[in-house]
Amino acid sequence: FGPFYYFAIIGLVTLVAELAPVLRRRPDGTWVDYHAHFMCWSCIGLVAATVAEITTRLPSVPFQLGVIGSSVLVILGGYVVVQTHLRPLLRQRKLKTGS
Repeated sequence: FGPFYYFAIIGLVTLVAELAPVLRRRPDGTWVDYHAHFMCWSCIGLVAATVAEITTRLPSVPFQLGVIGSSVLVILGGYVVVQTHLRPLLRQRKLKTGS
């Protein structure tokens, strides 16, 4: 039971979290925001897992550094993208729809 299993569990949790607001249409007016955030983080997790898998296959990179280092870099980059691109888009949507 290694680090990839933990990441798989986190991925399953984000998958359920991104579907729940859509299926329930709750909370009113903000369910799209929750869905968008969890969708972004789900994609970031998939990219982090892919990059971690690739770096562990490189012969000169130690396993722990490949998994943890690459995952942290991808997650930090994803955080920056979410903050700089998703939040303004959701703000614009709220201004247009009034919700």
